[in-house]
Amino acid sequence: NNEDAQSIRKLAQDVEHNLFSIVLVGEFSSGKSTFLNALMHKRILPSFTSETTATVNFLKHVDEAPNGEAGIVYYNDGRTEVLPNLDLATVENVVSTSSRKGEGAVAKNIRQVDLFLDSPFLKNGIQLVDSPGLNGIAEGHLEITREQIKSSHAAIFMFSAERPGSKSDFQYLQDLKSKSKNIFFVLNFPEFQL
Repeated sequence: NNEDAQSIRKLAQDVEHNLFSIVLVGEFSSGKSTFLNALMHKRILPSFTSETTATVNFLKHVDEAPNGEAGIVYYNDGRTEVLPNLDLATVENVVSTSSRKGEGAVAKNIRQVDLFLDSPFLKNGIQLVDSPGLNGIAEGHLEITREQIKSSHAAIFMFSAERPGSKSDFQYLQDLKSKSKNIFFVLNFPEFQL
């Protein structure tokens, strides 16, 4: 299976380069981006009560920036764009469903975004991955997230304290268990904002 082989190659490359990826998964509005903002002690990822994250976003330590960049956007056509800073408006424009680039443009055109931060949670090759919601209605979001789960070493499954143990949570969890053996659970109350 080409898809599985590609994921395994990616995992092997990460091990060779001492990288350890932890992907955050859950339904949209389960608080994945809010949780990452809290870990970073800074609001850099947009978070709303509706579907927000449109692409895969890698949070990496600032020391891993190839040339000291704040962030790098990787487009599907092979282009890259260096972000001048990580203020909320700049990041929102390249990761969000409500980007100024237009409805659906981020999910359609951007493969991933690397954001470089000075955080102890990102030291020693740890990278945290923000993914689109599993139940998103935007085209391609579920596939983007499933692919990232297979390419990560562990997963954090976020679920909302407002509706814990929903039928869809258990369905997504069953799917997640078939793709990742290292799963951590976080019960989140996503209404809390920094």
